[in-house]
Amino acid sequence: MPDDWVENRKGVSLIRKNHVEDLPRPVKVKPDGSESREGLEFHYISAPFRFCLNCCVSYGSRQSSDFAKLATLGSEGRSTATTILSLSSVRHLQQEENLPPKAKKLLSFTDNRQDASLQAGHFNDFVEIGLLRSSLYQAVCAAGPAGLSHDELTQKVFNALDLPLELYAVDPDVRFQALADTQRAFRNVLGYRLYHDLKRGWRITSPNLEQCGLLEIHYASLEEVCRAEDLWRESHPALVAAGPETRKKICKVLLDYMRRELAIKVDYLNREFQERIIQQSNQHLKSPWAIDENERIEHATILYPRSRSKKDYLGNVYLSERGGFGQYLRRPTTFPGHLEKITLGHTTAIIS
Repeated sequence: MPDDWVENRKGVSLIRKNHVEDLPRPVKVKPDGSESREGLEFHYISAPFRFCLNCCVSYGSRQSSDFAKLATLGSEGRSTATTILSLSSVRHLQQEENLPPKAKKLLSFTDNRQDASLQAGHFNDFVEIGLLRSSLYQAVCAAGPAGLSHDELTQKVFNALDLPLELYAVDPDVRFQALADTQRAFRNVLGYRLYHDLKRGWRITSPNLEQCGLLEIHYASLEEVCRAEDLWRESHPALVAAGPETRKKICKVLLDYMRRELAIKVDYLNREFQERIIQQSNQHLKSPWAIDENERIEHATILYPRSRSKKDYLGNVYLSERGGFGQYLRRPTTFPGHLEKITLGHTTAIIS
């Protein structure tokens, strides 16, 4: 069961009363769809879909729409489906030894110029993001157990990508200082793309490496910080009494949330530095690696430990006691051994 579905009553773990009706109900169904004792065994889960028995992901009561939780045939997005089918077909053709090289291609017809333009743009974006993610994956694999630190990340990905100069430079014959400037412009664009891709979401209907379980991000000195008792002495009693592992778990949840919302202090997300990146890319790089003037640039956000007001800037992030992180802090399993119940007031103090 999800943690927030369970409560402890006199030392016994029980399902909360408001979630009893959400539990999967065993049923027996006949081939015609009617319930019967002679039917096959199934489990009925009422709408809205609250949690998955297989992957153990739970959804809050605010997420009433099931469309984002459950996939149905035909809901994957036509552009993405067409791109992946086309790419798979071309890769299969390239492996055929009996075909001449000029035959290893795919020809597509459409009766709509706008659809053709949309599909071509989607295919180009898919290839660009695929190249970027594969290069990041190869760079991390090459780094071994030590991993990559943020200050060497861009250079390592640039080396792993290893694109010929003519594929990204406006002038493929560039030399000397102009060559160094072109490579620097390309590295800066890669750096921005890498940090932009950290944001949680489904770009081109595809999750990033972290969401696929292919990338894990750690935080330097986090264990030492959580073991240093003097740093926690003035905190909420729940944090003071918590062990280093509990603190580390809570801090990592918070830091992961901040990072996925791009609350990161890094040049590639700084507005002034981004203006330099755009100028450099327009001068030295060609499409699709140059940043288009109409592209919406993502900037670093600021996280505030409070709820959002009507006057607040929508581009920032706000962490209130009633939000998802606040609900996480109030779970019985978040602070094991803490006898006092975590209230809304306590949650505000812990977040601060």
